Amino acid sequence: LSPEKGLTLLIDAARKTNVRLVSAGEGQCEKDLRARASERTQFLGRISPRSVRDWMANARAVVVPSQCFENAPMTVLEAMSQGAAVNTSNTTSLPEVAGDAGILVDTYDIGAILNGMQALLDGRANRDEMRAKSLQRAALFSSVGHRPPNAGGLQDWRGSGGGRPSSRAAPRATPSRRSR
Repeated sequence: LSPEKGLTLLIDAARKTNVRLVSAGEGQCEKDLRARASERTQFLGRISPRSVRDWMANARAVVVPSQCFENAPMTVLEAMSQGAAVNTSNTTSLPEVAGDAGILVDTYDIGAILNGMQALLDGRANRDEMRAKSLQRAALFSSVGHRPPNAGGLQDWRGSGGGRPSSRAAPRATPSRRSR
């Protein structure tokens, strides 16, 4: 939980709704965010990768109001891989990653964040359609075929805990027909 994640404005936007906001993770801003949050905000702290996926899969929406340069927005990709409707930033690589599977907002504008959240809550955005598009979109970013032959995949580091690369040996790639 750090300033560039955009959580301050997300918490401010959530205070204007009756939505339950759930945040996972720890970090330098946690104390300030807790003080700012309403009683409908729950801070989970550090949770297992499996729990993260379960929360994302069962959420009405996953809001990622990132205010930093995201060249590989793993949170958005992970949410989409779980079939979550995504509300995220309209800058850097996030529009390219989310495509038509997400609601894109100016995350420096509390009104835009709130409008994106409300669209998911009041039915203006079809969550079921967005969930289906999320799964399709996430499949485009599968680590299979997009990693060097000796690199570990997304599951390798997710399963190792703490966001650190796994010490397990990476699977060997099958040589392509061209290299035979």
